[in-house]
Amino acid sequence: MKLTKQILADKWYWFVLLIMYGFFFTTMIYADFAVTFEHGVILCEAIFSGRFFEFYDMAVEGVYNNPAVYDIGIYLLWAIWCIPVYVVTRFWHVAAAETPVLMLYGKVFVVLFHFLTVNLLVKMADVLSFDEKKKRMLVLLFCSSVCMVIPTIGNGQFDIIPTYFMMLGVYMFMKGDYGKFLIVMSFAVSFKIFAIFIAVPLVLYKQKKILYIIRDCIAILVASVFFNVLFWGKTTDYYDKLYFHSPDQYTTGWIQKMMEAELPAGIGNISWFVLFFVLLCGYAYFGKRRQESDGETAVLFSFLTFFNFFLFIGAHPQWIVLLIPFVYLIAMKRESHYRFNLVLATLVDVMFFVCLSYRWYNVFWSSNEFKGLQMIFPFPETQRLGGSLKGFIDGMGFEYAYPGLVAVLFAICLVFLYQVVSNKDTFREIEEKNFEKRMMVSRLVFMGVHILSLLLLAYV
Repeated sequence: MKLTKQILADKWYWFVLLIMYGFFFTTMIYADFAVTFEHGVILCEAIFSGRFFEFYDMAVEGVYNNPAVYDIGIYLLWAIWCIPVYVVTRFWHVAAAETPVLMLYGKVFVVLFHFLTVNLLVKMADVLSFDEKKKRMLVLLFCSSVCMVIPTIGNGQFDIIPTYFMMLGVYMFMKGDYGKFLIVMSFAVSFKIFAIFIAVPLVLYKQKKILYIIRDCIAILVASVFFNVLFWGKTTDYYDKLYFHSPDQYTTGWIQKMMEAELPAGIGNISWFVLFFVLLCGYAYFGKRRQESDGETAVLFSFLTFFNFFLFIGAHPQWIVLLIPFVYLIAMKRESHYRFNLVLATLVDVMFFVCLSYRWYNVFWSSNEFKGLQMIFPFPETQRLGGSLKGFIDGMGFEYAYPGLVAVLFAICLVFLYQVVSNKDTFREIEEKNFEKRMMVSRLVFMGVHILSLLLLAYV
């Protein structure tokens, strides 16, 4: 209650932020959300028509003709939320994926998990012994993170759902509820396979006997295996549609992506991602465990895992929501140089957003985001500013500068990594008055600039 009062005391901040939330929520509709939302409605149809095991075939026949590529668990969550939508589509004969009001209802589900994640962050902060001031700042920074707001509130990306379950698993580990950790992580892995990159190091950190490690790793895969066995041979061409059975889809493709960033060596090139992941697993297993610091270790391992993931794998931009919560948790855990850490964390947030916006030019910083707004105010035939951040920069002739931008991101990330891992006070602390207020204002200003630039890119 005390924390709630402190957070709500920043009324001006929440007033401006919620206006921006409303703008992003009502004007942006991204294709990935529309497809997943449609699959939720299709699953309702499959269940109520007695064709549950035909779902993956039915999904390809939807408006977007897009296959459902995830385990059935995540679609079951969507189907529960989409029951009212299914009823509307049955009685009024409208297409859910082409009706803005229904799609906004679908986005509410994503927004709900956004705020559930905020609540979970506060619980994790309690385990890390954050005081009320730190917890208040953590909530404010998370809710104004451009890498969280645009993918969830704007794009409606469902990746916040598996992120929540991953974090819930980490929270269970932090509390010492190891059995619940395995159960939750099993579902998290079935929702998004990347959860395994967090689960394995934590199992190695906890267990030292090989048989126990094998047992627990199998437990983590139980939900995913069950969901797949459930559909074994039940649908036509099912295995051609599933991500880990198609050579052009997720698993094979992502194994290739893990090998893209390579370090030349005499015997053969070395994958940066695999190198650092194996080193992390080795440290987790052979490092000395201090049970009193399990909470901090769990957050640190999660942070290092996804830090490695986004630096050395060409990950889709919306997956950045996997990393950002741990960036702010680990930044605020360090007692010394608290302000300096928050500046670095904000720079990591913003630079990842800018670099991902340029590389994946149809996501985040693009008029392509404004599908909702475009339905009311159509775009001009010619967008002179390029229609996206990449289009604008390339149109100005500065496309050659992008590697330098990535270099800046890497430099900031390395300094941040050193700062949160090292116990040395290498850098001076920021001693500016009204630091927190200035930090909050600067983040709102950046988000405002983002809104203004999107409108210019779309309509000029």
